[in-house]
Amino acid sequence: MVAAVTAGAEMTTLEALTRWLEGNLPMLPRAVAASLGHTLAGCAALPPIPTLESRVASAGLHLLLRGSDARLWESEEWQPLYRDWCDGMSFNALIKGAAFYEGPALVLIRTPDSVLGALSTSWVEGNGKFGGSMESFLFALEPAFVQCKSSSRTGNYVYFNSRNKHYPRGLGFGGQLGFCRLWLDADFEDCYVLESDATYGPGRLLPSQGGLQTRFEVLNVEVWGCGGLEAAKAQAAQRERLESAREQARKVDKARLCDNEFDKEMFLANTFSATADSREPNPKEEPGTAS
Repeated sequence: MVAAVTAGAEMTTLEALTRWLEGNLPMLPRAVAASLGHTLAGCAALPPIPTLESRVASAGLHLLLRGSDARLWESEEWQPLYRDWCDGMSFNALIKGAAFYEGPALVLIRTPDSVLGALSTSWVEGNGKFGGSMESFLFALEPAFVQCKSSSRTGNYVYFNSRNKHYPRGLGFGGQLGFCRLWLDADFEDCYVLESDATYGPGRLLPSQGGLQTRFEVLNVEVWGCGGLEAAKAQAAQRERLESAREQARKVDKARLCDNEFDKEMFLANTFSATADSREPNPKEEPGTAS
């Protein structure tokens, strides 16, 4: 973690380093102060930060992330919404785990030489349109810490689409349609970052980033819910409502199918009956021999 911070800071004076910490890791001094107070004066220690069962974020990177944002610092234990090594490397599995989460959630991505990601407060599919809020931000954790906060009100904070086949399918942040600042496609095969965009502040998300667009290989992807029990309950309730609506729709469709089959049988039966009744008798046929 220290290497990531010092590499990201690149400061030559204590004053400059202090300014950098206040701007990028505003909550970290609280942890240091509390630790010193506990050690030197016997003050109450901060409660231990829960560990993450993650293949992307180590304990140090977890602390770094929490220290970068007040909401994350004060958040309850993070809940795994999607982890590729548990749920499979599948965008549909990511959708299943993260959709309708009503709180901030982190996307963590490990590549062969870096760790990067984003925070989003919107996990409802936009049907080919951008959503989210200014609370979203991008970051890199390894090899250097970088945070790219929202810098405008363009509205292009997060793009989340799996259903509308007429638009790109995947998860993106910033930029514009088809050209996001950070992009994960639905196959996790065509992923890239841009040098800059109009939504998020400056910063290199990849150490090898050069030129306008830099592609990267995804080794692991995880999504962690940071909204606590209330956000998890709200997500579960929304899922129940949707499942109830789907079940009701299935019942209605089945009832309509039965009605259509009944009407079809009645129509055909009446048609054949009317045809038989309207047939003219064949004079060559003897009574009782007509077929």
